[in-house]
Amino acid sequence: MGEEAVYYITKGPIRGACQHKHRTIDYAYHCLRHDIRSAEKEGTRSDRRILAVDNGQVRELVEHEICELDYARKTALKKKVLKQEQRELNNGK
Repeated sequence: MGEEAVYYITKGPIRGACQHKHRTIDYAYHCLRHDIRSAEKEGTRSDRRILAVDNGQVRELVEHEICELDYARKTALKKKVLKQEQRELNNGK
């Protein structure tokens, strides 16, 4: 089976790339969030961002991919808020 024409990576000039080939923006965003948490635990900040690899060439995200990234961010935020609200309900607040 051949490789996908487009996949996504997270990469920064200092922390480097994640070494994964994410099939979707959502998976790449999940990886980016993981790196942000890891960097915070190390007492630093993540400099990674999501980039597309299109037929072997790294490129910036295009408009429809940016929309997908925005949707992934909103979905993750919604899940976080719902979890927080559920914890508060469980704790009797």
